[in-house]
Amino acid sequence: MSLNFKEMPTKELKTYVLRHRDDSEAFEEYRSRLKPSSPAYSFPRTEEGNKQMEEVLRQKLQEVENRQNSAG
Repeated sequence: MSLNFKEMPTKELKTYVLRHRDDSEAFEEYRSRLKPSSPAYSFPRTEEGNKQMEEVLRQKLQEVENRQNSAG
């Protein structure tokens, strides 16, 4: 079964990318949705790099959730 990443909601895609770090197609689709003003992060393709990437994505997700909760 092939997933359609272009049709997948961004939040769902982000969760998928975190769970399937080796799926470069999903990652590229997620990356293409980022705002141009977003900072770019470079992580080595190692276990430590994966952990760093996961932590940055968690922090960003928490920031978004906090803003949404503050907005009402």
